[in-house]
Amino acid sequence: MYRRLYEFWLREKASPDIQEVPSDLYKLIADYITDIVRKSRMLDKGTVEADLIKHEESEVNRIAKDLVRLRLEKILTCAARDEVVAANLLTPEEKEFYDRLKDPLTYQKTLRSVIRGGFSGVEEGVKEGKNKLLRFMKDVPTIVGVDLKKYGPFKSEDIAYIPAESAEVLIKRGAAMEVKR
Repeated sequence: MYRRLYEFWLREKASPDIQEVPSDLYKLIADYITDIVRKSRMLDKGTVEADLIKHEESEVNRIAKDLVRLRLEKILTCAARDEVVAANLLTPEEKEFYDRLKDPLTYQKTLRSVIRGGFSGVEEGVKEGKNKLLRFMKDVPTIVGVDLKKYGPFKSEDIAYIPAESAEVLIKRGAAMEVKR
């Protein structure tokens, strides 16, 4: 798997265009890293094999992070230029991210997040309906959601996905309203 991941990364790095990858790329990477961690736990610390596994884990993490960063930057660039990205070039997660970027309300919030340095990619839980899309009616300082992650700060008219339970509190206080898609 290391060789495949390395080849995906080299192709992505060498081209200004988004490269085709398996649709389950992120699952493949996650499974591979899980396997490496499992192997490293089974080895005696201080052995050459344990050192090699640790080095492999470090390299895989570095390459995977850079591969994801490169792909997301390319998606952002295409969205900013209002270019169409062929669906077969994107994983399902990237397709959802791209579609959300093309949504004018989400695009504005994402742009603000990027400029502020708080961009975190596709929000966890959106597919499962655990989050709600909110439009903020007034400025709200950084909050800690029920998932113990930090959200915000938000300005009036910002749009964001917030865990459903936390969103309900903001709605009841009149700080935000739910955006129906």
